[in-house]
Order: sequence, then C-alpha cells, then structure tokens
Amino acid sequence: DSDWIYSWNKDGSGVSSEQEYRISSAETSHAGKYTCRGRERGGSHSSHTSDAVTLTVSEKPKPELTASREGAVLKGNSVTLSCTLKLQSDGWKFYWIKPTQSTETHSYNISSVSVSDGGQYRCRAGRGNPVYYTHYSDALWVNVTESPKPVVTIKPDKHVFRGETVTLRCEIQGGGDTEWTYSWNKNDNTLYPYRTTQEFSFRSVINDNSDKYTCRGRRNSDSQSSEISDAVTLTVSG
Repeated sequence: DSDWIYSWNKDGSGVSSEQEYRISSAETSHAGKYTCRGRERGGSHSSHTSDAVTLTVSEKPKPELTASREGAVLKGNSVTLSCTLKLQSDGWKFYWIKPTQSTETHSYNISSVSVSDGGQYRCRAGRGNPVYYTHYSDALWVNVTESPKPVVTIKPDKHVFRGETVTLRCEIQGGGDTEWTYSWNKNDNTLYPYRTTQEFSFRSVINDNSDKYTCRGRRNSDSQSSEISDAVTLTVSG
C-alpha cells in the first residue's frame, strides 16, 4: 500500500525498504531470519514488527530416480518411476527425459509397457517463476523384454466324447513349473483365478457343445503376467 513505508531486516540488519523483498538468485549467504515492519508515510505511526521467518538455503538438490520393479519388465505389465527429493518441500513440478513431459507428482506410471518404452530415463524438478531447476537425476535404465506366451494343450484330444476325462495344461516355454501361477478362462470368463498347478481336469465330460479355453501365467517372484494364450476349442460330442 502506498500509504506505508516498509523496512526489512535480516538477522537484525536492514536489507530493504520495498514492500516486497526479492532475492533473484539465492545463495547460502541469504539464509537467516527475516522480519518486516511498516511506518505510515508522512506520519508517526508504525506497525509492530512481524514474526520472524527463517529462510534456509541449501545446495542445489539432485533427485533420486527409482523404479517399482527390479530387473526386466515384461511387455504388457506396469512400472512406476519415482523422482524423489531428499529434502521435502512444496511447489515442485517434475520433468522427465525419455518421455519429454512434466507431471505434478513425483511419479510416472506406464500402465502397459511396450518394448519402445525401454531405455534410459532421467528426471529433475522445478518450481517458481522463473522456474528454478534441480540437477538431473542419475540415469535409470528400464529394460523391457517380450512377455512369454503360454500354450494350452488338451489330453487326450481336442475332440472328446461324453464320459471321458479331459486334462488341460498351461505350458510357458522356459518359465519353469515352480516360477508361475496360472489363471484359466473359459469362453472369456474366469474359470479358475491364479492357482499353483499347471493342469486341471474334468473328471467326466457331460456337455454336448464346444468351449474355448485360454490361460495366463503370473510370475511368483515379481507378480508380472505373461501374455494370454491363444484359445483352444474343446469339442464334446456323444
């Protein structure tokens, strides 16, 4: 307000007579306790001195970039990258290099990873106007590999007769029997959610129709999923 004259003090010493005290490029020497007070222009009335505000000036921060998964990410699965500042404070926006974009939060999620999402990522944070940027993080390499595709086999055959026992098996090449749990769908509806056995059997086939079966694996070590197998049709006749 033009009816007031302002005075700023830092650690008890005067630093400015403007209403707004602006530091264009903060240095550690600017750290300290700041107060202000006003005096009525052309008069003798003065305000009380404000409560002190402490300004802390740290070295330019360098964020840490981490991924929600260790090792390779299977295509089609999700991964979240987190850009974290050790010194928590408000107002930061985060900038990502690999996808050239910014986010209001410190995390960047890829819900269904493709091979093209693989590569080197870095991030930095910025705030204010003009924007003050942190250092870039160290590079983080995201390795994306093709997801295995299971194969469904049916014994004794894809064409069976009523009364026969049928066994379906979900085979993941190179996966190893103990690494995966298995989910089965029948005609696009979940038949069995994830279970530890690769096989399940019909003790007695009584339907006189055809059904389509698919399976999918989920890796026990990190809960990443395989692709869905091609559908196999089981035909039952009298």
